[in-house]
Order: sequence, then C-alpha cells, then structure tokens
Amino acid sequence: MIHNKFAYTPSRSFPVPKRTCLENLRFAGDKRTIAAYSESQNAHFDRLDAFDPEISNVIDLFKAQNMPLGAKVLDAGCGPGRYVRWLLDKGYDAYGFDAWPDAIQKAQTTYPKLKNRLQNVSFSEAERAYAKNKNTFDAIFCAGVLYHLDRVEVREGIRLFKTLLNDNGKVFVSLSDHHNRNLDENRRDAQGRFFSDVTAEELKRMFIQEGFQLLEINYKNGGDKLTWTGMSFKKATR
Repeated sequence: MIHNKFAYTPSRSFPVPKRTCLENLRFAGDKRTIAAYSESQNAHFDRLDAFDPEISNVIDLFKAQNMPLGAKVLDAGCGPGRYVRWLLDKGYDAYGFDAWPDAIQKAQTTYPKLKNRLQNVSFSEAERAYAKNKNTFDAIFCAGVLYHLDRVEVREGIRLFKTLLNDNGKVFVSLSDHHNRNLDENRRDAQGRFFSDVTAEELKRMFIQEGFQLLEINYKNGGDKLTWTGMSFKKATR
C-alpha cells in the first residue's frame, strides 16, 4: 500500500438503515459468493506458499503502525489463511475466520499449525465463536471482504471488530471501487459474487460513528484496473 496521509474533516452522521432482503444475501455468508470463490479455489490455493508483495505490504503496514511482534491479530475473512500463515511465521499471534469451508479445510490440512487458529464461521457467527476473546485482539485485518456484505451487515461487522479489540486496538481494512466490475441489478458480478454499494467514504464514516479514530487512509491503483482504498483505525477509549 502507498501511505499518503491527509487531513480528515468529520462529516455529518446518517441514519442506520434497516436490513434489506437482497437476492439470497445472508449475514451468515452469501452462498453464491462463496460458491464463486470455490469455483476458482485453485488460483487462491496456489498462492498459499507465496510471500509476495501483498504479504510484504501487510508486514510493512503493521510496522508503520507500531504493531509489535507477538501482537494478537485476527484476519476477518481470511480465505485459505495465507495472511495468517505468514503473520504467524513473522512472529505475530495470528488467527482468522472465514465462511468459505473449503478454504479453511485446505489451510488446516496444508499447514497443521493453523488447525487451532482458523475457524469456519461467518461474520454473524464470529462473536459467539470468539466469545472468550472479547477485548483481547491488538489488531484486526480485513482485506477485500467487507464489500461482500450489505450496508447493514457492514455496520454489524464494525461493531464486531469493536467488541473483539482491546482498548486502543487497531483495524486495517481495504476495499475497491466497483464501477469497473460491471455489476448487474442485484449488485453481482459475472461470477455471481455480491458487492455492496457502500463506498470508501461511507465506510470511513461508519467506523468513526461506531467509536473508531481514523489513523491513515491511502489509495492504490491495482492491476485489476480498480482503485483500492486502505484505511487504518484505532478503537477510541472513553
């Protein structure tokens, strides 16, 4: 990621929307989105061993935000556990969860050390799954995941992060814009994956409204012709 800080001016709040009934969308994990990732799973699994620039960028981000080795980190929407595997190897106490069962099973089979560190649960199930870990995580990492939730679910996800983080815990999130994805009327791409209409600006406001302080925001043009926004937040203490 490219770390370009800029001054932030708080914007006015907006009402919390009621849950909508989008096509087959469930906070327990959108089945069509999970199925789409399963169909292309080899492309994801083939990268498990790769320490590529994406992993390096995450390590650099943690260092830039003074995340010490040994920090307890949760990858929310970890897929096949690639980030968890490398964060663990680099000295972080890393865990992860994902609603994609094939990915979790593959990761646990390939890397036995991840067996007790990954859970096959959705966002809505995570609070219960991590009930004994409330207020214990130093950081939560969530890359390219929140845009698969509708706007009500996104806010619930942010509240989950707040519940799991300790005082002054940090959240690192990233999402892309969608205007180059050619979404249909149900906000699905050609693979059937659902993408939320929540913009980066809205996501930033949601985090601030839920009691987070914005630390940094940056932008990166990806090779997929999409603009990616990365944001870092700190859980505000009263």
